[in-house]
Amino acid sequence: MRVTGIQTKASKGLPMVSRESVLLIENTGLEDNYHSGGSRQVSLVASEALEALSPLEGTGLCLEKYAANLITEALDYGLLRPGDRLLAGDAVLELTEVGKPCHFECALFQQKSVCPLTVMSAFALVVTGGKLQVGDVLRVL
Repeated sequence: MRVTGIQTKASKGLPMVSRESVLLIENTGLEDNYHSGGSRQVSLVASEALEALSPLEGTGLCLEKYAANLITEALDYGLLRPGDRLLAGDAVLELTEVGKPCHFECALFQQKSVCPLTVMSAFALVVTGGKLQVGDVLRVL
């Protein structure tokens, strides 16, 4: 299990910017990311979910509404629950939500199809701050 991508956004409405590393700030979120505080300080998504959705691009999917900070590989979201903790680089994250609700306007939702984002994503708090780099191992604590 590892981090394959890191993204931040300077302010709402701007595109996500890929980064090689980031500082995770305790009780806040990612440094230089507009979305901080609250229970959704860090958003995570499985690279496997993004790969599954790639051929469907442009069909009304909500990828623009859900732009994750951390892209993960080989992390089994089906085994995770709110309250679980992950070691991510030097930081510790605590999951607050596993999966995300669908948006009504999504074509998959309207077709009653299962979207990988509903089961292969999560939100987390930063419990212990630290540096995180692309390629760092993720470990469930």
